[in-house]
Amino acid sequence: LKGGFMNICVVGTGYVGLVSACCFADTGHYVVGVDINLDIVESLSKGECTIYEPGLQDILQLNLKQCRLHFTEHLEVAVEDSEVIFLELATPSLENGDEDLSVVKKVCNDLCELIKTPKIVVIKSTVPVGTANEIQKLFDEKAPGIGIEVVNNPEFLKEGNAVQDFMKPDRIV
Repeated sequence: LKGGFMNICVVGTGYVGLVSACCFADTGHYVVGVDINLDIVESLSKGECTIYEPGLQDILQLNLKQCRLHFTEHLEVAVEDSEVIFLELATPSLENGDEDLSVVKKVCNDLCELIKTPKIVVIKSTVPVGTANEIQKLFDEKAPGIGIEVVNNPEFLKEGNAVQDFMKPDRIV
């Protein structure tokens, strides 16, 4: 920990992930945002916000300038020094109404290969009850003894008010 601040990895820089990454950095944490889309990574790295959310572009640019926020398409780079890994990935609905967890599971399988030291993995994607236990079992089986702990962090951000919702939440679970 640098002065009480954490090194955070945010996997997924969509709406929730980008807001989270920027706001974590704005509170003093060191954040690396990961996205598989190189165009998004390059835009964000130049301070060009890829979504519209009031106040977010200013927070993005300030924290890039302050060197608290970086973006990469390389998961292994972001994971290496992180203490906490937030999974903020798309879970679109399937035809039967269930969430498609394939991206979350793929990233977790990749993390099993990459994580070499104790980490906290936070699921902030929309997932069904029991997913954290399922992912914990995956880490316990594929990366035993490393000390990976899985938790769930419900998401309560409203579009158009996401920065305020993140910085001054009306509820904390």
